[in-house]
Amino acid sequence: HRKLSHMMMTNTSAWKSAAQKLMIQNPSGFKTLQSFNALLDFIHKNDWQGACHGSSAVFATLLVAQGLKPTLCLGEVFSSDGSYFDHSWVELGGEIYDAAISKTLNHEVAFPPVYRGIDLTTKEPTLLTYGKPSGQGYNASASLIRTTNVAEYMKNFPDHRDGLCGIAKTLAKGMNPRITLQSLKDSAMKLKWTERP
Repeated sequence: HRKLSHMMMTNTSAWKSAAQKLMIQNPSGFKTLQSFNALLDFIHKNDWQGACHGSSAVFATLLVAQGLKPTLCLGEVFSSDGSYFDHSWVELGGEIYDAAISKTLNHEVAFPPVYRGIDLTTKEPTLLTYGKPSGQGYNASASLIRTTNVAEYMKNFPDHRDGLCGIAKTLAKGMNPRITLQSLKDSAMKLKWTERP
């Protein structure tokens, strides 16, 4: 099974190296790469499975805190094997960024991370179709997300005393110590879930 063989060879350093080659050569591109790589490391070091909504919210919040304007997306994703799943990802400059896809709850639907729409293992455009409706609607988790305020969702995350902003702060520490917990909370307030299509 090709997808499983990708996952058995989880190699964050190879993925990060591939992402670096795709980096847009400006300060925003550098901030995006740093934030994406920090999140990718966190997901795999902490075995953060099935956390696409949380990790996408963390990534988008980190970007907003650094002056960027990401879109936090919610929708269904269609895989080349014919399956659909509910998912969250981030778009920036019309391009898809998705670290969480590499650590899904269902290992049958785990794929290499996507950076600027590129699969970081094949280095080709991702074969996933983001925002393609199945016609069956969302599962309970995604249905709840679409009606939940992003800042509220982040605050209520149970696994960190400061919620998902606490995780974002941990990631920011290695990148930009000037990013405070309060600035992350303020940044989360500026986000909303945008449904795709």
